[in-house]
Amino acid sequence: MDSTPTCACSLWYLLMALGVRVRNSSGFIQIDGNYRNAALVAKHVITPAGSANQNGMYYTSLTITAINPFLVGHSGNTNNDMSISFVSRTGNSWSFHVFTRTLAAVEIYHFDNMSIAQVANVNVGIRIRNVNTGEVVFDSRCKYMRVIDTEFGFDDLNFQPTSRAYTVAKVGVLQAARFLTSPSEVLPGPQPLIITAIQMSTFAAWSGSMRTSSGPLIVRGPESGISVFGFESHTWGHLMVDLSNLD
Repeated sequence: MDSTPTCACSLWYLLMALGVRVRNSSGFIQIDGNYRNAALVAKHVITPAGSANQNGMYYTSLTITAINPFLVGHSGNTNNDMSISFVSRTGNSWSFHVFTRTLAAVEIYHFDNMSIAQVANVNVGIRIRNVNTGEVVFDSRCKYMRVIDTEFGFDDLNFQPTSRAYTVAKVGVLQAARFLTSPSEVLPGPQPLIITAIQMSTFAAWSGSMRTSSGPLIVRGPESGISVFGFESHTWGHLMVDLSNLD
């Protein structure tokens, strides 16, 4: 592991067997050659359009180029519940649906592997490498994800909405897990009607505050190729992320 400034004089540092460890005030190592964190790749402003679905939610498609994406949402106001749902992946192309309660714009922050991260337009900084692989594991010009709070649960039947406020200027929410139930009903007829109700967690984040909620997001009606779903998953969770210095 070495420390490699990004200026032209870095050759001297490359030739030296030096290492860097960054510790916090309690003495814990925060950054070294084993450092791993998701870095900001892009910020997307999503403006829903069209008509609401059967549950009164609007959704807009978002397709991004990614390696291992973490999408953090900021709804902008307390009344605009939102949820981010993975749809499909083809290679490095990932597609999501962004659900919103209103037609107001929301913000999506894409964090990912730092190899594709957004880098500040400066030539001076510090890079820290893994000594065994030579991989750059930290670049001071990137903006990294800072988690400030978490909440998790394992029973959607006892899910309790949460409201929290933080001392940061802007907070976002990453849905680490979404409780999901999908009871299905098949109505008989020449073309069977398959109705699947999907319930997921939602959230709102505005300024330094957030709250969680829940509600049915999708009802799928007569459509070819739909199988009867009968699965349940009861886990749910959220990571709260400080977005204050990322705009």
